[in-house]
Amino acid sequence: MPLIVICGIPCSGKSTVSQRLEKYFTEEKKQNVVIVSENDIVENPNSVYESATKEKEVRSLLKSSVQRNLTKDTLVILDALNYIKGFRYELYCVAKEMKNTHCVIECMCPIDEATDRNKKKSIPFGDNLFNEVLNRYEAANSQNRWDSPLFVTTPETELCLHSVYEALYARKAPSANLSTQSQPLSETNFLYELNEKTKDIVNHITKVQQMGETSEICVPLSTFKLRINRPLSSVELNKYRRQFISYTKQHPTSNANVIPTLFIQYLNGIIE
Repeated sequence: MPLIVICGIPCSGKSTVSQRLEKYFTEEKKQNVVIVSENDIVENPNSVYESATKEKEVRSLLKSSVQRNLTKDTLVILDALNYIKGFRYELYCVAKEMKNTHCVIECMCPIDEATDRNKKKSIPFGDNLFNEVLNRYEAANSQNRWDSPLFVTTPETELCLHSVYEALYARKAPSANLSTQSQPLSETNFLYELNEKTKDIVNHITKVQQMGETSEICVPLSTFKLRINRPLSSVELNKYRRQFISYTKQHPTSNANVIPTLFIQYLNGIIE
């Protein structure tokens, strides 16, 4: 199924557009839709976009989530800044490799208006970082195949949802070729990495808890922290580890380096 890549500066209305698209495709076109949202990964944009390492990790997580959800039965909407043209090219390659159509929707917004919206957020971009992101932003260009078809929306203009539908469903998907086909990890290597990395994390969490830390735990190989409000036994941790391994075997990632962060996100979401 198709991939829709939303891009735009901070606070330009990307999530609003994503929600409109989801409603249109689910209610009017009866499609199964998944929104992959940067907001579900990034709690504090300042801690991510001030660090090239953390920002790269977030992009890897977003790409992995797109790959997992982009099936023959699911339309995926990626709601994120997506302001680097190289990353948009990677997403184009993902869709092409899986023989799916894709399009880009750029949310354009006056900087003053975006700045005002940012200040009203519970955790806004810092002023300097906001300006830095504006300077880094690489606008979409319909002349680039990875940015085409391109739709542009502003606060004053309505996005033509039917045109988006036609662009995705009324044309053939491009054929995959060697330049867009990624070389996946071998099954043996992937399972080894999955087993070893999650085992190391469980051992690390157990050791740190024994030292008295029970709220936020830093985890090796991940910039994300485990947030807990009670002690976790090794039995419970290993139960969650087995569940995560079982799930990940069914939804493998092409980048083993994101396994620690995916595991921490899984634990943060499942632990009450």
